[in-house]
Amino acid sequence: MILDGPALNAYRRLVDFPASWHVAGGWAIDLHLERKRREHKDIDIAIARQDQLLLEAHLADCKLVEVRDHEFVPHNRGDILRPPRFQIFADNATPDGIESWEFLLEDYRDGQWTYRRNPVVTLPVTEAHFSTSDGIPYLAPEIVLLFKAKQVSGLGASPNDDLDFLDSVETLSERGHRWLVGAIRAAWPDHSWLASL
Repeated sequence: MILDGPALNAYRRLVDFPASWHVAGGWAIDLHLERKRREHKDIDIAIARQDQLLLEAHLADCKLVEVRDHEFVPHNRGDILRPPRFQIFADNATPDGIESWEFLLEDYRDGQWTYRRNPVVTLPVTEAHFSTSDGIPYLAPEIVLLFKAKQVSGLGASPNDDLDFLDSVETLSERGHRWLVGAIRAAWPDHSWLASL
């Protein structure tokens, strides 16, 4: 298993979560490549938006925080986050201090994963969810790269986003590659990654 630190702790905590969940972000790329390529500042975990209350119950001992008007504020348990809100942070106490897990609320309609920034962009659930050989669930790399493309397009750019793209783009299936090209074109027709796709 390549997970370590907060990512490993989150995995252990979610093994018996009663709903579907998937590692997202840079850790998902590492899981797809079956190796840890770089350090990660956090762990992103995708869950279905309708499973928010299950998450709250499962993390009853964690402090929950959300983003509201670009600020971190305490999350009121029982408050259902509706679009455009999509993040819940859980502060987990460990013997080494507090670690934060970021939960991303994903939208699903009629068996399709739906991109929250452009609902025209969808992917069948059967193609949106991957799993490692040892059973760790993660989001399809093309979905992860689509989210990272937003940052590269000028909104919160990180050198890690380009690195994750370069390290994983050649590993996409033919279908995943075609889907990513179409999804990026739909969102950012002049995106710099399109020249490499």
